Parts: sequence; structure tokens; C-alpha cells
Amino acid sequence: MQEATFRLSETAISTLQHLAEATGQSPDQILSDAISLYSEAHSLMPQSASSTEPDPLIGLFIGSPDLATQSEEILQHDLTPQGWTWKPKSR
Repeated sequence: MQEATFRLSETAISTLQHLAEATGQSPDQILSDAISLYSEAHSLMPQSASSTEPDPLIGLFIGSPDLATQSEEILQHDLTPQGWTWKPKSR
């Protein structure tokens, strides 16, 4: 492991110390975890995600294409005085 010196604001140092005490982790481990999470969140999209392969989730759900705009009407239609109606399983 290499040693490095960084300038941090007093607030950052205080927060890091508080997190270390609260989690029982070392400040080094907290910073390493934070850097890993930041790197994952800000990395470029994986090449497979930008490919033209079909997404298996697209088309997975069968239902009204206007579900978002007519959700209340759809729910009212499926609600009976006895409760929800059950649709037959599609084959």
C-alpha cells in the first residue's frame, strides 16, 4: 500500500471520523469503498450494454400500452365489490 497526503476540509475530516466510529471501519476502508462506488457510478457504460442485442426485459410484460395514463380507469375496471378480478393465465 502506498502512502499519500491529501488536503480535506474540516467537515470532510469530521464526517470521515464519524463514519469510522459509527461503522467500526478504518478511514482508509471507508475512502476505498467510496472511491470504488464512485468509480462504478461514473464509469463508461459497459460495451455489452451499448450493443444492439435485444433486451430480454423489453416486451416481458403484457398489458395496456397506456397503463400510466389510464391507471385509475384500469384499476376501477378490475375492482369488483368482492375484490379484485382474476384474469385467466395466458398460454
